[in-house]
Amino acid sequence: MAIGNSYIERVPRESKISAIEKQLLKAEAGNPFNPSSEKSLQDFISEKSEHDFSTGLTIVLNGWVLSQTEARQCGLFFLTRTS
Repeated sequence: MAIGNSYIERVPRESKISAIEKQLLKAEAGNPFNPSSEKSLQDFISEKSEHDFSTGLTIVLNGWVLSQTEARQCGLFFLTRTS
């Protein structure tokens, strides 16, 4: 929760559930990803997170180095629990 809150404070343009979901489901080419199953969604998010680390797309929140995707997941978790 604390990391999610920190992410929302740092990136206020993603302070709505729909904004974070849109970013999480954006494929590398910018097209939206439409998962066909929970497994395909899990695989997509995992690969996106690995890609973030390999390309240096990271953020430090509360002393943790996270991929942008992981930070967004924390932000989404925070928003869904507080709205």
